[in-house]
Amino acid sequence: MTHVTVIDRDETRRSVELHGSGSLMHVLRDAEGFDVAGQCGGFCICATCHVLLDVDSYTALGAPSPDELELIGQLQHGSDHSRLACQIDISTLPDGAAVRIAPEE
Repeated sequence: MTHVTVIDRDETRRSVELHGSGSLMHVLRDAEGFDVAGQCGGFCICATCHVLLDVDSYTALGAPSPDELELIGQLQHGSDHSRLACQIDISTLPDGAAVRIAPEE
């Protein structure tokens, strides 16, 4: 089990326990209170699950795919620590990671 801190757009912080595997986008979209659309269902084509990670967690996950980097590069609020939650398997997130839901585009 992994514990992460999720920071919503209104700066609300919640500790979330992650179990097993699957995409972070599905966990956030399906949990009550998080504003993550995930409109494409996790196929890395819409960027409505954009999150910002703390530096250590971003580094631990490794580089995003070229497709993910292309989408992030088109975002107004993209940063050096941006990822698409649909491309993050929860089993790869380090315990104690901080995940900020990015501002709406």
